[in-house]
Amino acid sequence: MSSSQDAPPDSNPVLSSYESFQRNTPLVTRYVLTSLTLSYALSYVIDLTWPLQNMPLFTLTRLELYRLVLAPFVCTSLISLIFAYVSLTGHGKRLEYALGSTAFGALILTIGTLTNIIYLILCVLGWAITQDIRHLAGSSVGIWTVLLGITSMECCVEGSPSKRNFFMFTVPTLYYPIALLVFIALLSGGVPFPYVISVGVGYAYGYKRFDRLKLGHVRRKRWEQTVFRKFTTMEGWAAGPSGGEWNTSTSETNNEQPWTPAIFRPSGAQPSISNDNISDTDATSFGGPGQAVGRPVQRSNIVNITTPSSGDVDRGALLAAAAEGRAAAVAPEKFYNEDDEERGQR
Repeated sequence: MSSSQDAPPDSNPVLSSYESFQRNTPLVTRYVLTSLTLSYALSYVIDLTWPLQNMPLFTLTRLELYRLVLAPFVCTSLISLIFAYVSLTGHGKRLEYALGSTAFGALILTIGTLTNIIYLILCVLGWAITQDIRHLAGSSVGIWTVLLGITSMECCVEGSPSKRNFFMFTVPTLYYPIALLVFIALLSGGVPFPYVISVGVGYAYGYKRFDRLKLGHVRRKRWEQTVFRKFTTMEGWAAGPSGGEWNTSTSETNNEQPWTPAIFRPSGAQPSISNDNISDTDATSFGGPGQAVGRPVQRSNIVNITTPSSGDVDRGALLAAAAEGRAAAVAPEKFYNEDDEERGQR
């Protein structure tokens, strides 16, 4: 037999690319990109825009509220699909690894749904003012309603001093979403109103106007232990922070960027005190009134209660010794006089 028959067959490049994509892409990002790809492939046979787009006329009159959630995941344009892959495989992957798959999925659904709800309200107000039915016949659809919101949120985090490259130009990071809207207007001859709303929602998230909509770590843990328990065992699942909110006020004090998970100790938990791990320059925070914050801790004032060899400390004995010490410091002469009188009587 020839050696060519003994050689293993060449691997399928398409299959290898898909396996690499599945292995290197976190779960929620992979699901979103897969749903967009399937939607684009089905658009040549069945256009999902009509049954899934957020059209106020159908969403309200027929109570088809599922359109508010599913409309962002309809893709019928190759340019939108390419932009989604570029954005989600870059910024999306980093954001999902930072927040965790549960929080990142909640963020995507919240931005898309909130954009559609605001669009629905504004369309109803326009119809109520003008009595023009065309306000109810518009539609909000496509992944841009999510991508623009995430991009705007990230640009608010980075701040205006930084800059981003936009083709041949350099624009301040804070105004990068505005440049995207101008680019869309040049390509399509106008900017869809839902895209403007999405940018506004992203800015509101970046400036912490929607803090109440964030997924807390307690609820996230509860969901991961019940509803999403099966997904936590799948390949690509990002666990996220072990505790704390994924955007907290402690991120600024820890020199962390907002929208990054900040792991912090709950306010009720106190660290154990030991002579081995406390230096003379360590600082502690005091909660009572009139006590200084950040006062250096001295070794002589620390009682080791964590090592097994130290034994049990009698709180009553300690209080009694402290009272005697204070009394001796306040009136030492009194003790000496009493001692002398006692000796004279003897």
